[in-house]
Amino acid sequence: MGTFIATFEPVNNKNGKFTEDSEGNVPLIGNVLAGTALGTLIDHKQFYKNGRSTDHAYMCKNEAWVADNGNTYQAVRIIKPVSDELVLKAESLLSPAKVVLQEQTETVAAEA
Repeated sequence: MGTFIATFEPVNNKNGKFTEDSEGNVPLIGNVLAGTALGTLIDHKQFYKNGRSTDHAYMCKNEAWVADNGNTYQAVRIIKPVSDELVLKAESLLSPAKVVLQEQTETVAAEA
């Protein structure tokens, strides 16, 4: 679980839920086409580095990360762009598109 193919677009921020960066950009959200995602938000700068475009689909993987407050979140790591042909085959290779949103998990540090 946590490997998926998705396209991305900027979030609709009409309600102001997302904080804009210093250049006024908001995160992007994935539209899962195949596979199972544990989260689909990705930082604007992270997405657009290396010439990525909202016109393409990407093979992605979720990776857990722990925030400064101790909560664990699911980050999106883009592995590579995928062809239209692979997108069509992806449901049989992965699974039907599904997003499984997990509640935040508090991480407790082990005592030494």
